[in-house]
Amino acid sequence: METVSLTIPARPEGVHQARDAVRKLITSWGPEHLIDDLILCLSEAVSNAITHAAHGSMLPVRVSRTDTCIRIEIEDGDRHPPVLALPAELVLSGRDLPDRLLEEHGRGLFLIDALATRWGVQPCPTGKIVWLERDLTKPLVQ
Repeated sequence: METVSLTIPARPEGVHQARDAVRKLITSWGPEHLIDDLILCLSEAVSNAITHAAHGSMLPVRVSRTDTCIRIEIEDGDRHPPVLALPAELVLSGRDLPDRLLEEHGRGLFLIDALATRWGVQPCPTGKIVWLERDLTKPLVQ
């Protein structure tokens, strides 16, 4: 397994820095067909982490590649797990939905859920790590 770690500022420009660094890394690894999906997932996860991180803090980002997948981890200082919300199309569909799914934030996780092979959250001493994986060879089952 190869792992690359970087630290980005918990400010909006951190999203751009993470995208640029991870795009170059994934390009060097070769699975170009996954770059756009992984960069979108990274952007959403980093944006969420910035929203919940302490002002002025730094966010650790780790990207790993095995023979079977690429894994991205973003660590932030908030111990609360993210909430998966639904896109506006479903919210406006008239369906009777639980209040927690009607939150204004959290739709980025909906994208991660759709584009990653798997994702999750694990606690860490400083807060939590949101991670996502994308298999290198298996197509996503929608």
